[in-house]
Amino acid sequence: MAMVLRLLVCIALVPAGLSAQTSRSTSAASYVGRGNEWLKKGEINKAIEDYNTAILFSPQSAFIYYNRAHAHQEAGDVDAAIQDYSKAIQFDPKFAYAYNNRGNLLAKKGDFASAMSDYDQAIKWRKHFSRAYFNRATVRLEKSDTDGAIADYTLAIGSNRRYAMAYNNRGVARQAKGDLDGAILDFSKAIKLAPEHAGAYANRGLVRLLQGKKSEAEQDFARCTSLKPDMRGTIESGIATFNQGSNAAHH
Repeated sequence: MAMVLRLLVCIALVPAGLSAQTSRSTSAASYVGRGNEWLKKGEINKAIEDYNTAILFSPQSAFIYYNRAHAHQEAGDVDAAIQDYSKAIQFDPKFAYAYNNRGNLLAKKGDFASAMSDYDQAIKWRKHFSRAYFNRATVRLEKSDTDGAIADYTLAIGSNRRYAMAYNNRGVARQAKGDLDGAILDFSKAIKLAPEHAGAYANRGLVRLLQGKKSEAEQDFARCTSLKPDMRGTIESGIATFNQGSNAAHH
């Protein structure tokens, strides 16, 4: 029951007026700006309508397709979002954020090979892209490539020393490899950076159980459930799995 934090979406909404050099681009920027405001208010359909109109004025704007992709993603229309991220990439082949976000959606659909390719491209065009390293690492972890996951989480941390989620997930990968001391160090660092990180307490508690430190584990579980009561069932499931393994080892 290791708590792995999932893929991150990078959002960079285009401000109204960006590159407004002609009457047509000015009109596009106006609709984009209003679309962004609708999106912030949760009015997704209205946002999409404004992005549609903006595209009529500026049909080769990578940023408008990118914003509309995000709106489709918020609406739960994964295929439409992928199509728009692809359009954004078509008009700007170096658009690292679009590669990252499309990769996330492809990973969600189970197309890990294409997702990995997108993360590679995102990192190619944005060298210190901590989120892309994080996301690539998470896909590697899903595929049980723990060494590759640890390497990418380490690169994510190298680009952002305060990346609590990367420390948490690297701890999960280290635990999977049997490096319990390394896992404890990573979960503790995640907690230091993000004291409200309930999952990191749960993860550290389970590793402490594996180390035979029951009292310290119980303290971590208590802190976890005080932060997030609905995780109690997840913790109980993890403890039950640990007990089953422990009992099997003694027979």
